[in-house]
Amino acid sequence: MKKAKLTEKLWAKLLAWVLAAVCALVLSASVVCAIAAADLETYSYEDANELIYKDISGMAFGDGFNVVRFIRDGEEEHAEEMAKRHNAEYRLLDGEGNELWKSPGFDEDKPFLPISYEYRVVVTGEQGSDGYGYHGYYVIEHDKRDEEHAPDYIVETRIDLRFEKNDAYALTARIYGLVWRLRYAAYAIAGAALLLGGACFIFLLCAAGHRAGREGITKGYITPVPFDVLTAATAAWIVVALKLIYEAAVNIEEPVLIATLFGAAVLAATLPFIGWCTSLALRVKLGKWWENTLIFRLLRLLWRGLRALGRGIAFIFRSIPLTWRMLLMIIAVSFLELFVYFAFDLRYDTERFLIAWFVEKLILGGAAMYVAAMQRKLQKAGAAMAAGDLERHTDTRGLVWDFKRHGENLNSIADGMSAAVELRMRSERMKTDLITNVSHDIKTPLTSIINYVELLRGDPSPEKREEYLEVLSRQSQRLKKLTEDLVEVSKASSGNVEFHPAKNDVAELLRQAVGEYGERLEAAGLEPVVSVAPGSAVWADGALTWRVLDNLLSNACKYAQPGTRLYIDAAPKGDAMLISFKNVSRSPLNISAEELMERFVRGDAARGGEGSGLGLSIAESLTKLQGGTFTISVDGDLFKAEVMLPQWKD
Repeated sequence: MKKAKLTEKLWAKLLAWVLAAVCALVLSASVVCAIAAADLETYSYEDANELIYKDISGMAFGDGFNVVRFIRDGEEEHAEEMAKRHNAEYRLLDGEGNELWKSPGFDEDKPFLPISYEYRVVVTGEQGSDGYGYHGYYVIEHDKRDEEHAPDYIVETRIDLRFEKNDAYALTARIYGLVWRLRYAAYAIAGAALLLGGACFIFLLCAAGHRAGREGITKGYITPVPFDVLTAATAAWIVVALKLIYEAAVNIEEPVLIATLFGAAVLAATLPFIGWCTSLALRVKLGKWWENTLIFRLLRLLWRGLRALGRGIAFIFRSIPLTWRMLLMIIAVSFLELFVYFAFDLRYDTERFLIAWFVEKLILGGAAMYVAAMQRKLQKAGAAMAAGDLERHTDTRGLVWDFKRHGENLNSIADGMSAAVELRMRSERMKTDLITNVSHDIKTPLTSIINYVELLRGDPSPEKREEYLEVLSRQSQRLKKLTEDLVEVSKASSGNVEFHPAKNDVAELLRQAVGEYGERLEAAGLEPVVSVAPGSAVWADGALTWRVLDNLLSNACKYAQPGTRLYIDAAPKGDAMLISFKNVSRSPLNISAEELMERFVRGDAARGGEGSGLGLSIAESLTKLQGGTFTISVDGDLFKAEVMLPQWKD
């Protein structure tokens, strides 16, 4: 059993998925950390506390603003509640340094980070004036923007550096401390995660489509889904998941939960993306991945529709006579002129009108010259044909529409005329050969008869007289047979033969034919091997079919190699019945099958044989008369004749 490769093992693929997801999560966190480290300028601080103290000092300004607003509006309980929730204590002083309020448990001796901000209040007549905030009809501003005026309030904020409460100060200290500690290591972690995750990702792409126990690439479960649908679904899932997680994170202050949501967001984006990439890799391996998309199917459907519409318009256009087509084209060009004239408002712009007119005439002139060139090419071809040059063909490359069809018609006419001339010449040669062969075949026995008649007049001995009479009888029978064959081939060729089709059992016809030729086959040293399919019957004339079989059996007895077998097979072939004769020739068949079918041609290529050379021609004509086909083939010394007759159907 073939050992499964690593790319075919399920556990390897699952492990690669998990490692790729984890690496994506680590890489995202490392990139965020590196960006934050650069943005916070952590590389300029030697101690993390310096970075933390700077940021939480800025955060304390907002708390001071709230203290001023709460105390000024008489909402001390809100200020006290804020102090209880934060890692900070607050004390409010007036512009002269007198204490107005302080949070419960305020102690100057505790190890706190002291922060102080000055504020002033600007009374305004309308709500929403510029400043750091507004309440009612006054605005609280940071006093340091105006050094000439004394502050109205001073807020002292003391941050507890132990950060025992889980508030914004603690979260900032933890995050900034982590960023400062990882400001250099983040790059190494990101690089390692990128390498490992990239390796797992490439492995998944290579493993896509490979399964244990299966050769080649195997389709996945989601491969039948159109790729553009899969792409849209994946993108929608990632966008919706990230949006929901972002909305949840905005309203959550718990650091652990925020980190959890960040990890979930990364995984929600990474896992579908990896699945989409592996599906794309599998489709690329399978080939023609673009065909399994809705866009491709719609475009293909649109193209087929446009092509069908174009063909319909072209068919209608071709059906119109050329004169009317030219008229339609002139009308179309005229309407196009009017459209351009009014669309580009050329009525009062002579320069643009002349440019458009020149371009149009240039195009029309080129089209007219092209039509004239096509017409000239066809004219030359017609003149060549009229001069008798039938070998010259019209080059239809570059011709279009009716001109191309006319050029193809000229080529067809030339081919047809060449074929007709060749057929006529062949017919003339056949007539000449027929006259020559008939004269030779009639002259031989006739001369022999005349000579032996003269010998009989010389009063030969009784023994010689009997010998001469035997020769006269044989030669007269040969002359009679030749005359009968000539009459029969003439009738068969002209169709002047009575044809009475009926149901004929092929097995019975072959049995009778082989039975009557039994002695001749035995004398020729041939063993007939007959194979007939059960129920074989033909719709043909029994007498004509017998004549065909008679000629084929006679041909075998004359020209087949003694001591061989004559194979006769009959079996249905489509709607017809095929009867085949196969035998080995006694003499080398150094002649083609086409020449064997010609009249007065014998297989031994000699004029001294007993046959007339008309048997195969008669068989072919009689077979065609019954609606069948007659073919012969030669393969070395193997001679094969096939008779195809209409099959009888109940």
